[in-house]
Amino acid sequence: MAAASVMAISLMSATAFAAPQGIDLRWEAPAACPGRQVVAADLSALSAGTVVAVPPGDAGTVATVVVETRDSGFAMTLTMDTSGSPFERELSSSRCEILARAAALIVVVEVAPVEAAQQLYEPNDIEPGAATETFETRVNVVPTAWPIPRSERKQLESTPRRPLEHRAILALWGGLAVNVVPNTSGLLGGELGWQVRTFSLTLAGWHTFAATRPLSEGVAIQASLSGGGLRAAWNPHVGSLVLRLGVGAEAAVLEGIGVGGGVQGRPTQNFWFAMTPFLGIAWPARSRIRILAQVESPIAVWRPGLHLNGTDGPESAFRAPPAGIRVIVGPQLRIP
Repeated sequence: MAAASVMAISLMSATAFAAPQGIDLRWEAPAACPGRQVVAADLSALSAGTVVAVPPGDAGTVATVVVETRDSGFAMTLTMDTSGSPFERELSSSRCEILARAAALIVVVEVAPVEAAQQLYEPNDIEPGAATETFETRVNVVPTAWPIPRSERKQLESTPRRPLEHRAILALWGGLAVNVVPNTSGLLGGELGWQVRTFSLTLAGWHTFAATRPLSEGVAIQASLSGGGLRAAWNPHVGSLVLRLGVGAEAAVLEGIGVGGGVQGRPTQNFWFAMTPFLGIAWPARSRIRILAQVESPIAVWRPGLHLNGTDGPESAFRAPPAGIRVIVGPQLRIP
């Protein structure tokens, strides 16, 4: 009995005076969420001081936590590398405070599971007699073992949900246009707009560079297309990707000129209108800067034409096709 007591005292002393293990905690979350210092305090409280957050670069174990608003709540991704064995956890909740607590618990259980268990099953704020000998009652008591004062718990319960997620969108892209101007050509463009949850509304502008189509020996037509319009899209998350499905109403100016020997070219402009369905993907889903790849199909509702005036009168040289294809790729920035 004496030997067992000495062993127990030695074990408790070793635990009490062991140097705390440092965690390089990298916390990224919206302003409405708890700060890094709150999560760091939870690490220490849940582990009885054996796990502490240290400045970046001062610990071999790195825990990266990224929280983002999604739909009516929050989504969290936690990645951690312990002894060369990385793992990732993804959680979601209607309250960011819960995700912050969960992040601290996951880290402590991974690094110091015994200390975490002691903190959960030996709470200091449960009144005597609150727990019984039944397993079911013990499990129900466990959540009250969180190191949170009772007054603070009531405040968390009454905290209202965040309003709808709002986010600005900026994208720049380049690509190819097929069957839009007289020949396949390159294009540059961009868009700026606003997203609410998974729905976005943007203004886009673009320019398709001039392309040339031969008409006869020494005679050709050259034309470019510049315009823009309003786009509406649905942007659901699919794993690590964001699917972009939408439609746009576009207006542009088709500018053409005849070129070649013996042709007195004079620039001509005509209006072009189209409805443009599009399908795209953006990656990675949870990053503020994504790579956007998209296929668009402008369907002309007003098709302008270009003609050359010859000795026999006007001769049709080019008319905007009824439909075309645009393939674009570029970066997309979300703020915040």
